[in-house]
Amino acid sequence: MRQSIQALTPIFSGFHSPSLLLDLQGNIHWSNREFEDISGIPYQEGDCNQLLQTQYMGKIQNWLAFNQKLSKKASFTFTLFNFTPDGEGYWAELDAQWIRNINPILEEGYIVMASDITRMKIQLGKELVTLTSLLNESQRMAKMGSWELDAVSGKTIWTEGVYAIHEVDLDFNHHKENALEFYHPDDLHIIVEALESSIRDAKDFEVECRFITAKNNPRWVRSSGSPKIENGKVVRLVGLFQDITEEKVRESELHGLNQRFKLAQKSAGLGIWDFDPVNNVLIWDPKMYELYDVDSEDFEGAFEAWSKRVHPEDFAKANEELNLALQGKKEFDVEFRIIHSDDSIRYLAGKGHVSHDASGKPVRVTGVNYDITDKVRDKGQINLLESVVKHAKDAVLITRAEPIELESNGPEIIYVNPAFCKLTGYEAEEIVGK
Repeated sequence: MRQSIQALTPIFSGFHSPSLLLDLQGNIHWSNREFEDISGIPYQEGDCNQLLQTQYMGKIQNWLAFNQKLSKKASFTFTLFNFTPDGEGYWAELDAQWIRNINPILEEGYIVMASDITRMKIQLGKELVTLTSLLNESQRMAKMGSWELDAVSGKTIWTEGVYAIHEVDLDFNHHKENALEFYHPDDLHIIVEALESSIRDAKDFEVECRFITAKNNPRWVRSSGSPKIENGKVVRLVGLFQDITEEKVRESELHGLNQRFKLAQKSAGLGIWDFDPVNNVLIWDPKMYELYDVDSEDFEGAFEAWSKRVHPEDFAKANEELNLALQGKKEFDVEFRIIHSDDSIRYLAGKGHVSHDASGKPVRVTGVNYDITDKVRDKGQINLLESVVKHAKDAVLITRAEPIELESNGPEIIYVNPAFCKLTGYEAEEIVGK
């Protein structure tokens, strides 16, 4: 043996990196001092120490994988976690070259060059802890977590955010079957079908379901997943799990608000419009088409679609009001006439609000139109009647329509015309309100 090793010495003497000679069972047949500094295993000629210090509990799967590499009789690289004889853990990056006919005693084995990566692994471990902490904190703030599901066994991996949404401790057994029990009975089929189809068809999914936490709190959750494929088969799913209860509450409130607005809009006969002055795009809701007596298919969707339907005598005023609003000098508030397809005239009121970009440029105008034809006509009739009464030669006195009591002086006087004042000698101010 001594002669065999001595024969190899010239070969290994040039190795200044940690180096060793292994047989197929992982026994050390030679090592240099540099490797001893890493592993703590001193080489004594004639010894045949085992590289793996299995008397200490370590990364068993890592060791099994290393032994499998040795048995294949092929060169390989491997990241090994091991212990020194004193039980101190270390990491080493191994580059193993398989050789045959090394010497009469060791017919085949591996020449291994080793690199100590313990400090790097420790640093990476610290960084991983920091990143994991940041991930958990950000997911907590977003009420979100990450998960992984083994497509065959049903075993799952959760981040802390998923535990928090379920309101369970970190030692909770979150096997797939247990996790599904949290879904509302009426929504359970949604998530089950999503998982099954994702595994079967290798496609992404996203679903929203009702959910009951371990503390019996109702929630809404959004679950999304993506399949991971190996050898043409889905082996696992990874995804996100998010508490969207607040989002659903806001959505419900917004829906209720929209319903109430639509009811108020319908009751008030409001038509809603949206105008983009930059790109000359005009959008109307269904009520606007009704107000203007226009078929939606004939609507051009631009400023001219409105302007050509405004009465020619009113367009200049309405357009000026719009320009003043765009200049930021006032809100858009105007009354104007429009002409229907049967040449009838209707009176509309228009109100709008201008939105500006960061530079102050007007980029959007939103507003409403509503029909005030009856109001205008009633007002005209009232003005006509008032003119007739005011210029009448006969005396006119108008009182409130209220019962006459025996002890009272009669109903309150609310109007007298000039002819009445001339006849009685009273001024209007002296008797109105009496």
